[in-house]
Amino acid sequence: MKNRIFWTAGAVTALIICLFICRQISYIFHGNKQWSVVLFIIGFVALCIAAIFDGKKIMTCIVIGYVFGLVLGTLFNSDVVIGPNGETGKNWWHIWTVSFFIMIIMGIIWEITGRIISRRKK
Repeated sequence: MKNRIFWTAGAVTALIICLFICRQISYIFHGNKQWSVVLFIIGFVALCIAAIFDGKKIMTCIVIGYVFGLVLGTLFNSDVVIGPNGETGKNWWHIWTVSFFIMIIMGIIWEITGRIISRRKK
């Protein structure tokens, strides 16, 4: 039980630190602070659910995916047409969101396969 509490507290602390760093980076490069908070809330809820099921690998992927997604979004950012009149916008937040969710899914797969393998060894 103590191990689960330490993992959860550490993951939440790391996610909060990542929020402050990523929020400033997204503001500097893109002028937007809101999307980092939205993804933080999604990540926090996912962390709480992972903590209930003792998903340490999922927690790790959530924290890494939060930062990794912003890095990918910043690196591969481009202008996209978003309106019928030819208005353009940035796609960095699409890349950040999709890569964040992919990392969460990868963490779930990693956790499930790890548990299946450990049960077969017993």
